[in-house]
Amino acid sequence: MGSSKAISNREIFYLVFLLQQSGMFWLLPYFLVRGNGTLGISAIFGGLLTAIGIILVGHYRVSHIAEMEFMSALRQRHTVLGTVTGVLVCLLYLMFAILMLYSLVDVIQKQLLTETPRMVLCAVTVLLAGWLSKGGLESIARLNMLCIGALLIMMITSVVGTLDLFTIEHALPLQMKNTVQFEEALLQSMFCYSGLLVVFMLYPASREKHSLYLTLGKAVAAGMLVTILWTVYALCILGEYSLQTVLWIPVHLARMVQIGTLLEQAESLFIVLWMIIVMTIGSLFLWCTATGAQQLIGKQKARWMLAAVLWVVFFGMMALHNTMGLLQAELILAKWMTVILPIVLLAVVWLIPKRRGEQ
Repeated sequence: MGSSKAISNREIFYLVFLLQQSGMFWLLPYFLVRGNGTLGISAIFGGLLTAIGIILVGHYRVSHIAEMEFMSALRQRHTVLGTVTGVLVCLLYLMFAILMLYSLVDVIQKQLLTETPRMVLCAVTVLLAGWLSKGGLESIARLNMLCIGALLIMMITSVVGTLDLFTIEHALPLQMKNTVQFEEALLQSMFCYSGLLVVFMLYPASREKHSLYLTLGKAVAAGMLVTILWTVYALCILGEYSLQTVLWIPVHLARMVQIGTLLEQAESLFIVLWMIIVMTIGSLFLWCTATGAQQLIGKQKARWMLAAVLWVVFFGMMALHNTMGLLQAELILAKWMTVILPIVLLAVVWLIPKRRGEQ
């Protein structure tokens, strides 16, 4: 693993913001609307509560830990339980890396390289993400900063290019149809925002830990606002029933863009940009997994650790098989996360002592 220097809160803001514009989060609008009626969007506030819980635990327990030593702090207290908690957190990072990178493979295979074997796409994706994570957190943050401007331009282009299809009647009437489907949407929202567990690894890396919770709050608010706007806008373009058949909404809207001949293939530009973003966020989860595992075993230079993580991610991606496998995996893991996440947060609160002035 490359050396990971401290990064600014501004860089962390963009990491957390773009985390919400990639992978699983692009599937979230599908779950929010599917069978729920237009008011199903309110299920996203389950994710908001999850994000608030993670940020508060990070601020009051992780913000004073020495640089890059979150897992070591867990292991030092009540060694066995601390190690078990650290392993569980690493497994969650690993799970998110698999889902994030496989969502990239799924879109590429369906939209761009339809004849390329899935094994090849998985292997190339894992190797590229591994190469990026090997450069360390600073390299990941730097590439992430380059993506933000291009993403905003593409989002604005998608809106402007489809504005003539916009009609508010498509989103009416406001109603809730199916409480069972709403429960699934709520679980999915909480599951997606559980990915913010990366802040436990980002806190020790911040140069301005005392104010990072404010930065994280702003990033979550901005990302959630974009998700809500994407969903509402897609409802007003496609209507509730058509939207239930669309998995990757931003890509679908980009396909509908027609601004002269220059942007008649806007979807391809959007997919390429999204590939870079997902690769960046996937490499962030890989870095968290490998670095966290190194801290747990007390070896900062275990070069084999990243290679081992990449092999597990590759086989995990191959086990998903297709889009349906991805959706089923997310639904199952979302249910388990309602049990796992509270246990992890309570363990972190108990195992890591307060700052000295708060004891």
